[in-house]
Amino acid sequence: MIKYTNTAVDSIQIEWDENDPIESVFNTWTQIEFTNALREYAWHQLCDHDPDVDPNKWNPSAINKWLLRPEFDYDDALLTIAKQLQHE
Repeated sequence: MIKYTNTAVDSIQIEWDENDPIESVFNTWTQIEFTNALREYAWHQLCDHDPDVDPNKWNPSAINKWLLRPEFDYDDALLTIAKQLQHE
């Protein structure tokens, strides 16, 4: 089971089952890969939910705001990313 924990202001911890057929996709990932995947996931969600966002203009500020929303579910986002990668 994937578990995302915000441990400090700029520090996170992500745990997953290294033997799980879906979650094991993360076994070789770096912090940058996790960060980029979460930002891309958030960007797609933002574009789908906010008609004022231009999907052709990457907007880091809007992405950060989306990620900081209390209802953003990092665990679910990471599981969705893992499942998508399994189908590639």
